[in-house]
Amino acid sequence: ALRKRPTNEVELQVTLPCTVNGQIACGEVNRYRFTARKGQRLVMSTQARQLIPFIADAVPGWFQPVLTLHDAQGRELAFADDYRFKPDPVILFEVPQDGDYVLAITDAIYRGREDFVYRITLGELPFVTSIFPLGARTGAEFNPKLQGWNLAKSTLTLAGETLEAAKGLAESADRPGQQSLVAHCAGFVSNPVPFARDDLPEAFDQEPNNTPAGAQKVRLPILVNGRIDRPGDWDVFQFTGKSNDLIALEVSARRLDSPLDSLVKLTDASGQILAFNDDREDLGAGVNTHHADAYCLARLPASGAYYVHLGDTARQGGEAYGYRLRISAARPDFALRVVPSSLSLRSKSTATVTVYALRQDGFSGPIRLGLQDPPPGFSAA
Repeated sequence: ALRKRPTNEVELQVTLPCTVNGQIACGEVNRYRFTARKGQRLVMSTQARQLIPFIADAVPGWFQPVLTLHDAQGRELAFADDYRFKPDPVILFEVPQDGDYVLAITDAIYRGREDFVYRITLGELPFVTSIFPLGARTGAEFNPKLQGWNLAKSTLTLAGETLEAAKGLAESADRPGQQSLVAHCAGFVSNPVPFARDDLPEAFDQEPNNTPAGAQKVRLPILVNGRIDRPGDWDVFQFTGKSNDLIALEVSARRLDSPLDSLVKLTDASGQILAFNDDREDLGAGVNTHHADAYCLARLPASGAYYVHLGDTARQGGEAYGYRLRISAARPDFALRVVPSSLSLRSKSTATVTVYALRQDGFSGPIRLGLQDPPPGFSAA
């Protein structure tokens, strides 16, 4: 990445569809020229930060790729330095006329290093911008609606599953958790999108339910699949609770690739706010750097009607702003993460691991650790 690139690498001619692999040196711009026809709906998606996401403390820090698209005369037609809340850019471009076009990639402030590597996929390829609903109950069949580019006559499967093996999306979904779905279209596979599974009863958001007077009545426990349909929209749900009940309100949206920056509040029948939350950090959310999903845990002061209000913090909204809202009694639980994730031990030696406990819904009990079915000679203190 520190060498001087030969002149024949300044701009490369490529034929669509294709994937280009590159590496950015200090101050370098990589360019790819291609021919396109009027009316083509081109997807130019980048993998860079997601390939090497854990180098923030290194010098010069994270690779922040920037894409620009020019016509044959050098006029800029499109620009992207991210995709929604993700740092890897995507350009969705409808070709205005036949001719040559040039796609360029560089770092946002022209840094470079050996591990500033990327993959750009270009072409009339399937690309999913959103799905609805964002999840389904375990064991139930589902067929979420897709929004995006080049998805005509597409077939949805679990990621890594072939079309021949896909007999129904209900299989392999008999326990709660998160899966990835992809769309198959004309021999190509789309970007993966997350899809949640849970064992609670489910319902759909029913408009109009923007105020307590028109609140949608639900019975606990419930998991509501909904959307903040337009800027400034609120979804309000009414439930009946008993005095001293411990109620959990949890939104899953950003963790499921929704652009919704959720805000949730719990009020009583008089409108008094009992609980309120905008963001809660989820230490199990991987490389997500914006913990935008709201969560509340509240004890009800008296028996009666209560209202859950859900909106977007920035008052945004639209077709892609989906969510899953859990309203239920607290379900205390925990999950574990071990660092490092594997060990190599010599005979008669020891090693140390750190176990992180991710406590859920107020769980505060003890956690006993041990080895599961260890081979002879292995023990854990």
